[in-house]
Amino acid sequence: MRSILLIGSVGVGKTTLRQRLHGHKLRYAKTQALETEHGVVDTPGEFLESRIYKSALINASYAVDLVVLVQAADVRGTRFPPGFASAFNREVIGVVTKCGLAKGRRDDAVWHLRLAGASKVFCVDSLTGDGLEELIAELHRDDGTAQDLAATKPRAGR
Repeated sequence: MRSILLIGSVGVGKTTLRQRLHGHKLRYAKTQALETEHGVVDTPGEFLESRIYKSALINASYAVDLVVLVQAADVRGTRFPPGFASAFNREVIGVVTKCGLAKGRRDDAVWHLRLAGASKVFCVDSLTGDGLEELIAELHRDDGTAQDLAATKPRAGR
């Protein structure tokens, strides 16, 4: 899997997505600092929401292959300004999370991510696993590896 940097506001599901990608049991955890696990860098939402920390996001992007902008389908508006992706010298894609909760706002979230500069946008539901197969295929696109979708299901005891 290509290494990725997850960027999004507080509560959009970055940590849950990371847990799902690694096949961990889903549990709530507030990210307080940059956390790296098996090529996935999870960032606190405050890093996007405060101009002071945006340079930390840019610096963190130098260590990954792909930047992933995360927008929840159940949130009105966005914290991603138009053209936000131009700050990174990496490919930038978008992921709309919580797609099972707010199907009516999914199109708005996709539009916000496209406006921010995401080259591709994937819609996922980390709780049910819907849409994860396509996202995982994209994350493995350039490194030649393959992964069984069953490996993304939560495992007992983790």
